[in-house]
Amino acid sequence: MANVHRNRGDFEKAIALFQDIISSPGEEEPESFAHAYMGLGYIHWRMGEFPRALEMFSKSSGGTITPFTATREICL
Repeated sequence: MANVHRNRGDFEKAIALFQDIISSPGEEEPESFAHAYMGLGYIHWRMGEFPRALEMFSKSSGGTITPFTATREICL
């Protein structure tokens, strides 16, 4: 559902839903956390909040994303 809101441009609702996933340890699969952090990174990138986007992209990959790989991930 968070992706639907993200794709519609309702970033506030999408952020809240992605954060709900992240704040539910034990209830979600590890892949769900990575997906949520990637979704948050994309939203922050779209909002022009590049340092925050990079932080979220990095969390989605376990800390292995650099600015170069983040740019590649969002297809710039």
